[in-house]
Amino acid sequence: MPSPQAARRNPPRNRNGDKIIIAVDFGTTFTGVAMLYTRDGKNPDKIEVLKDDWPACPSGASEKVPTELVYADDMTIKHWGFEVMIGEDRIRCVKLKLDKKKDLPEFVDAEQLEELLSDLQKTPVTVTADFLRKIREAAMDHLQKRFMQETLDNVEIIWVVTVPAIWSEEAKNNTKLAAAEAEMGLNLKLVAEPEAAAVYTLSSMAGMSAKVGDVFTICDAGGGTIDLITYRVDKLRPPQFREVVPGTGGIGGGALIDHAFMVYLRDHLGREYFDQISRENPRAWSIAIEFFRDNVKRRFNPYSGSCEDTTFQIPVPGIPNHAAAKISDGYLNLSGADLASFFERSIVTTLGLLDEQIHATEVAGFDIAAVLLVGGLGQSAYLRRRIQIHLSGPANVDPTLLRNQDQNATMHSVSGKSRSHIQVIQPVNAWSAIARGATLQGFPGIDSVASRKARHHYGVVFDDVFNPSKHPESCKKWDGFAETWRAADQMYWLINKGDTIKTGAVVRNPYERYWFYDDVVDEISEKLYICEDDEAPTKLNDRVKHLVTVSVDSPERVIPPRAFIKERTSAGEPFKKLTYDVGLMQQSGQLTFDFRLKNTVLGMAKVQFE
Repeated sequence: MPSPQAARRNPPRNRNGDKIIIAVDFGTTFTGVAMLYTRDGKNPDKIEVLKDDWPACPSGASEKVPTELVYADDMTIKHWGFEVMIGEDRIRCVKLKLDKKKDLPEFVDAEQLEELLSDLQKTPVTVTADFLRKIREAAMDHLQKRFMQETLDNVEIIWVVTVPAIWSEEAKNNTKLAAAEAEMGLNLKLVAEPEAAAVYTLSSMAGMSAKVGDVFTICDAGGGTIDLITYRVDKLRPPQFREVVPGTGGIGGGALIDHAFMVYLRDHLGREYFDQISRENPRAWSIAIEFFRDNVKRRFNPYSGSCEDTTFQIPVPGIPNHAAAKISDGYLNLSGADLASFFERSIVTTLGLLDEQIHATEVAGFDIAAVLLVGGLGQSAYLRRRIQIHLSGPANVDPTLLRNQDQNATMHSVSGKSRSHIQVIQPVNAWSAIARGATLQGFPGIDSVASRKARHHYGVVFDDVFNPSKHPESCKKWDGFAETWRAADQMYWLINKGDTIKTGAVVRNPYERYWFYDDVVDEISEKLYICEDDEAPTKLNDRVKHLVTVSVDSPERVIPPRAFIKERTSAGEPFKKLTYDVGLMQQSGQLTFDFRLKNTVLGMAKVQFE
């Protein structure tokens, strides 16, 4: 929960209607910040991205800062972002630990990360909060350089943090808890990353001739995750669109390429020698990986020329010559084939996820006009060219270009026709598009997405009136208050997978609860369940998972006494009954819940994830 200090530092000010929206694109490997001073939430051309506010930035300016931390012995932050060197006991990729139910990918040393967290007595949420606090300080320092204090005292500052659309609700909630602990205010908002990218791209419309009815797939290929989502344009000014199929995604992105690069060094130098260099000359690897990311990975494209005859030199200062690793005179010398091998797994993963999203869109009856590539890996010319080849089909591709590509990786539509008409676009500001778009989504009352598609089934367990033609005897139970037989543990699905959920719409589930008349009702809690199967089951089983418990503390202080209806059993024993609703809303970044009595919202409900 936000501290009292956080509440004091960000009070409601908004005296003149002006607002500063600060959006944080919290990434697996890099984090970016954008801000917008606005009165109406418009003007994408006025968005400002933090570039020269990062300590120790080697190039002097960068749209993002590494998502890395090093703690001192007293648990304060010793280094963060660009200050961190490879040889240090750094915490990296902690974002992926916010989803406790997901296994960490191979590019994260899970054992080392767990050991560091244990030694520090930190959780992924508290480490994330520490990092976001540094981000907050950098953003506020930037504002204080840009504006007079009187101006800052008279605007409302709204914080927005982005999350992957594919994340679990628990991971999104953990992100919100961390941001609140980092003092990002009480009006914090979460926004889905691909939604933010779509909002900015379609708002700026740079290099695009979009029209109403066009369908675009956003492919957010970031550092550690790949998110895909497909929208149909409903309106251009201001932009409004709707999701046409549920988004998909997975683990992948640029971190897989960086990992392959470091594995190459480790394997060719030998683990023991590699570790020795990491301890004795950590700056060498830091310089190498920074040069690789900024000057080689982003620009590498074997289709732009003859890479087979090109040697890519990466500085490794202070490292002795090593023939097996191709190191000589302070440089690592890599061939185009070496580099292509680093990219392969990440690209194949991206192509597979893209194929899945496009196929679902075609099944839904839509024709995609373009794929928009955003995120760190989304800037890669090589990735763009591979997707173009993948979409074209072998009949339209020079066979020599397919020598390093899976021959089964060509894509055809449901009808069997080539998808070569689908354009592959890298929008302007692709790396910062998510942070930029999140500033536009962060303005109160503005949501450019008219409707979204449910990615799962969401439902509740209830005891139905027993029907022998419908229910087996094994689920039969007696209801002493209603004095009837019930069928226990039946499923009622509030939202089904693939359902269209309109923005702002509230899905309400009615409840009727009974207590003995003299019982004190300390808490009312209801459980929400989730199922990822295509067909939702009719009763509780091992495919149905508990998602969240929604609760209201001390309901007898919140709920008017007259709402509890006094009734009696046939034996004359008094009991009380309460009828109420729990409201569920699908917002950009997460599900939210409220507690309703008839048509009155009594407050936001507490949530506890399992």
